[in-house]
Amino acid sequence: MAFYNGSTTIPALLNMMADKLIASDSKFSNPYSGLTRYTGDGTDVDYGITAYQRRLIKWEDPAKSGQEKTMYVAFQIPFYDINQAMFTMRSDSAQYAFGIEVIVSSAWDFNTHLPSGDVQRTFLIACMLNSGMSAANRAALMAMNLAYWMWVDDDALSPDKGNGLVVMTKPDTPPWGYGISNCFNMEKMVSKEYLDAYSLWHFETFQNYFPWSAGNQNALTKKWSHVLHPWSQNATVDATGDTNDYFYITQTWCGEVSNGLNSFTPLGIKGVDFPVWAALSQGGSPPNVYFMKGIVHSEAQYNNKPLSIIQHCFPWREGSGIIDQDVISEPGPSTTKYVCLAKESSHSSTKLPIAIKYAY
Repeated sequence: MAFYNGSTTIPALLNMMADKLIASDSKFSNPYSGLTRYTGDGTDVDYGITAYQRRLIKWEDPAKSGQEKTMYVAFQIPFYDINQAMFTMRSDSAQYAFGIEVIVSSAWDFNTHLPSGDVQRTFLIACMLNSGMSAANRAALMAMNLAYWMWVDDDALSPDKGNGLVVMTKPDTPPWGYGISNCFNMEKMVSKEYLDAYSLWHFETFQNYFPWSAGNQNALTKKWSHVLHPWSQNATVDATGDTNDYFYITQTWCGEVSNGLNSFTPLGIKGVDFPVWAALSQGGSPPNVYFMKGIVHSEAQYNNKPLSIIQHCFPWREGSGIIDQDVISEPGPSTTKYVCLAKESSHSSTKLPIAIKYAY
């Protein structure tokens, strides 16, 4: 089985994601297996001191070399202090998030037990607020339920075995902050258009709503982006497109649009394009769905270096005849299917309409 769904908590989802990836392919491993750090639970020696729940996975392909060969991914509930499990989202105003911090690094320091080399971050957000939380808030957030839908490339018979996962989440009304539905994708490229010397992997995270846009991260030591293509530079400063300026997926978001000869205006999150959102035709028996799969770019801060196709997910257009829970099948001979999900949140009725892989 490769599709999983149900209700869980953020700590349980964090461990599930790590466990499913490690089980999916021998190239994944747990460097802290049987040790007292990165245990994923409250027994971690760093729990409540420098971290809360956290797991580490290592991906390594002996057949590769250079920056394509090795990658470390840490999933953790961010540590702010002994009372607060939250991540600082911008440096020019108070904005904090609770969820799963995803830290990607090219190396690992087993003396300090921290990522090293090139370190990048993205975030599976469950809720946000512009003020701090209490210890009671933190405990309640750890126990908060959220619905999830997850595809993992873990089936032994699948040609895409070991190529990552995609997960959609919708939290209950949170005890702190504004609830946010989120889609997180971690995907290995089946093929590259050209050798760009960067990682084989790309990461995306999308939200149904982002309470505060704009701002900057210039003073943050832990910068983050909606899109990562390790180890290219990310759009985390205003000069190259602050990630906070491009905050959630909308039907006007399709990378960059021409305003005339050699003039382009950015419309959305940097580093990926979805040129055509899925929509249902008005005729045919049965009617067809038309869409283009997304494009990941070599440089995460630009939309002008197309590199590979996103296979795990794509947005679909509401009001075109497609509804939540519909299944889209690729034309034969492919047997791949996608389930359409459109999730609002307790804070906003704006939906996140994304189809995620459902069957291969």
